[in-house]
Amino acid sequence: MTRTTKILAGISVLIFLLSFFLPSRLTNYDFATIISYAKNNQIGYSIYGLLFFPIVLLLILFKKYFIGICLSTFIILTQIDSFDRFLDFLTADNKSTIGIEDTYPFLLVTSLVIYLVYKSVKSKKWNWYISFISLVILSYLIFNDRNCTIEFVEDMGFKKYDIGVWFSNCGTYYAWWTSAILINIGLFNEIKREKTVVNNVKPKSLLELI
Repeated sequence: MTRTTKILAGISVLIFLLSFFLPSRLTNYDFATIISYAKNNQIGYSIYGLLFFPIVLLLILFKKYFIGICLSTFIILTQIDSFDRFLDFLTADNKSTIGIEDTYPFLLVTSLVIYLVYKSVKSKKWNWYISFISLVILSYLIFNDRNCTIEFVEDMGFKKYDIGVWFSNCGTYYAWWTSAILINIGLFNEIKREKTVVNNVKPKSLLELI
C-alpha cells in the first residue's frame, strides 16, 4: 500500500470518528432520542450505509481493492438524499406517479456513477475518476436537501448562505461525505498503482520461470 493511500485512509477514519461529535441536527439529540427515531424510521437510510465503512477498511487491509472501491462507491450513493426517497418508493404499498418521479434523479446519478467507476477502473486513468468525483460532489450539493442552509429563529426558517450555519446544521453529514470520498480516492490510487507495477515488471526468462 502506498504512503498516499495510508494517509488518505487515516484521514478518512479520523474524520469518520469525529463526525459523531460534530454539530448537526442528528447529533443535537441524545442517544436515546436517536434510537427512538431509528425505530420509527425517522433518521433515513443513509446512516445504515455507514455500517459498511469498517468492512471497506478490512478490504484495504487484505488488499481487495476492487471490492473495496465497489463497496465504498455504494456508501457514497447511500449518502445522497434521493437514496432515501428511492427506498421509500420501493417499500411503499401505493406506488404513485409522484413517487416514481422522485426516484429519477437517484437512478440517473447511480447509472452515471456506475459507468464512471467502471471506466475509471478499466482504464485506470485519473481523468475518468476525476469526472466521477466531480459528479459525486455535484450530486451532494444539488440533491441533499437536509435544510443545511436554513437558520431557524423560533418557528421561522431563513435561508442563509453562511458556512457557519451550514456546518452547525450538517457538520456530521459533511464529514460522512468527505470520509467516504477520501477512502474511495485511496482505493483508486491503489488500483492505478497495480497497473503501473504490472507494466514495469520485466518479462522473466525461461530459467527464472523454472
